[in-house]
Amino acid sequence: MKNSTQLLLSGAKLFVFLLLVGISTSITAGTFYVRPAGNTTSWSGLAGITPDQIITSNAPAIDTISTYYFAKGTYVLTASAIDPVTTLPVQIAPKLTTGKIYGGFSGTEASINLATRELEDKDLNGIVEPWEFKNETVLRGAVPASDISGSSLRMLTVTGGEVNGVTFFDFYYFGDLVPVAAAYSGAIILGVVSSSPQVASDIPANGAKMIFCTVRKIKAGGAGPIMMTNQYSVIDNCLFEECSTEGLTPNLGGGAIFMNSFGGRVQNSVLRNNEAKQVGSNAGRGGAIYSITYSSLAPAQCNAIVENCLIYNNTAANWGGAIRSDHVTGKRGIQIVNCTMVNNSTNGLGVASVELINGGLIVNSIVLDDDKDELRLHSAKNFSASNIVGTINGVAASPGTDMVPGKAIADLGFVRATTFTGAIGSSDGAFFDLVSYNEIRKANFKIANATSIAATTLSLSVLPATYTSDVAIPIVNTALLTKDLMGIDRTGAGITRTLGAYQYTAATGLSTVKMGELNAYSVKGAIVVKDSEGRNASVYSVSGQLIKDVKLMSTNESISMSAGFYLVKVDNKIAKVIVK
Repeated sequence: MKNSTQLLLSGAKLFVFLLLVGISTSITAGTFYVRPAGNTTSWSGLAGITPDQIITSNAPAIDTISTYYFAKGTYVLTASAIDPVTTLPVQIAPKLTTGKIYGGFSGTEASINLATRELEDKDLNGIVEPWEFKNETVLRGAVPASDISGSSLRMLTVTGGEVNGVTFFDFYYFGDLVPVAAAYSGAIILGVVSSSPQVASDIPANGAKMIFCTVRKIKAGGAGPIMMTNQYSVIDNCLFEECSTEGLTPNLGGGAIFMNSFGGRVQNSVLRNNEAKQVGSNAGRGGAIYSITYSSLAPAQCNAIVENCLIYNNTAANWGGAIRSDHVTGKRGIQIVNCTMVNNSTNGLGVASVELINGGLIVNSIVLDDDKDELRLHSAKNFSASNIVGTINGVAASPGTDMVPGKAIADLGFVRATTFTGAIGSSDGAFFDLVSYNEIRKANFKIANATSIAATTLSLSVLPATYTSDVAIPIVNTALLTKDLMGIDRTGAGITRTLGAYQYTAATGLSTVKMGELNAYSVKGAIVVKDSEGRNASVYSVSGQLIKDVKLMSTNESISMSAGFYLVKVDNKIAKVIVK
């Protein structure tokens, strides 16, 4: 039994720990509205708000359990603890447990409605994607970038909370001094902060959500600017671009995302122009995503799932220009479903865009790189692959060999498929050449011409109940996805593809619907579509050329357009609209 002195010491240590992680028993969950310094009008028209709920600051302090709504602007999140030695406040990494951060608001709203946040086509790829907020909330790097122990400061830790509709920009987490690769990982953590997550922490309550976010120019020292340590964590409808892992030793990879041990789910997202760099040997894996399981964990614990994602123009120093996964034999590997992975590059020993080690599943996906092998499976166990456009190397996959080899990227007739060899570097050492990058980000890799892809249109396959291996390993996904990245049905009139992230809706569908049924009208510089929330609207020129695809987020959705005459189609309804 502990004596009273031991109990007092334990209590003191616990109190200091709670302070360090930003938890206090005195915190009560609240709702707050944040606006930049100098802004005296945002949120002033919000019904029912009290003055003490408004925070005016470019560096607002957040607690772990409250809900925060951010008006447009640029901010640095802060959190602090009391140094037990100096008794002075010291900045620590901000954290959300049950707390939530919402951005993308103008600040002029009379009420809060997440579905009515304004969107616009910022990357000019012809698609208004659900993370392209007109009123952008930007969260930048923190200063000073060190915590109470002198280690570098993470940007944000989300364990059970949610971040929604913000842009994370310009931050470098170089990691602790502990020589463990994952300690250098995760400028942003989704799940519990841990170098080697354990089963006890892999519970639903620790699952974090990142939704409708843009992650740009975020770097990590060892692996993954974003580190997921919980199978219940979800990244949904997000854009990752210009992120990198810098290759500190020890190092792994994951230019944008590191799915550590238990994985998580990355869905309906775009990952482009990210890079896994190398310092020393055995590094630089997964230009966009790196997934790993550890032998110390219970069998079949990994639930890393990547579905409905467009992954292009990423670079790995060695293995897996798009995705690399390393899994211990007998454990479930990564599952890749309905993804489009094109024009990803490797600079080192590995030559494949997607490399799966000791297990994995890949179905209904496009894996194309004109100058190298596309899909490589290592070791003859625990694999399942079917309905793949691309060349498979390494061992034979089971079940099925319904793969279309040797297709060039140009053969699929993608829209604006601007291609280069991986992430673009410039001679002065900058990560990207701006001119080249601006062209690349306009590419959406949505198949445009039905006739050019007839030879690669494959029938749907039912996923097997287990992998073909010496160990029966259950598959998380038991059926193919019915909708694509933008929520378009994968089957039905006008849909000619069942593979990849974005589906093609034939322009000829305009002739099969009745004019004037859709409730849509024009305002200056925009088209307003009413009563179609949750559906997808396609905007065509008068000649029938598809100009934009937009997911309608509200019952009164505004689509920014230049002056002209347009046809707007939702499901089987269409309207003529003149924008002035």
